Amino acid sequence: MIDYLKKSLVTYASQILRLLLVVGSNIIIARYLGPSGKGILTLIMSFLSIVVMLGMVGLDEANVYFISSKKTSHRIVFTHALYQSIVLSGLCLVIFVILRDWMLHNVLKGITLQYFYILLVLIPFYSFNQHTRTMLLGHKSIYSFNLYVIAQFLILFIMHLVFIPIYGLFGGVLSIIVT
Repeated sequence: MIDYLKKSLVTYASQILRLLLVVGSNIIIARYLGPSGKGILTLIMSFLSIVVMLGMVGLDEANVYFISSKKTSHRIVFTHALYQSIVLSGLCLVIFVILRDWMLHNVLKGITLQYFYILLVLIPFYSFNQHTRTMLLGHKSIYSFNLYVIAQFLILFIMHLVFIPIYGLFGGVLSIIVT
């Protein structure tokens, strides 16, 4: 019971810290990019998250089950995660390049062609990152999971703090790439 409480408190503290980092990032973004720049950066980040969430088809959550129940080895789950990230990216690349003009004039209105291609390149990294998170949960590494997530949000906040004042919207995209 004590272990459960400690892990719950660590997770709660992690969520509070993430919230503060997100608020800090949003303040930086709003101050330096204004409403239109903030909207474009939010669209880029949301699009990446949605594509990966849909492309995962629940396999990231399955990582938790298969690793924690020891029904398969970490190596096999890791290999499948890598393959799925590559396949998802390949499918997205083909579909999004075919639908490029429609997407840039409708779904991703306001996104330049340069940022569109950066989005495509980032999909495998976002996908594999999601798999990595759930693999940590499968190993019941709650502390490592929380540390991993906080580190990502902290790095993103620092990159926003460094790059956005200098490079504007490109700095926001560069922050996502680095993170």
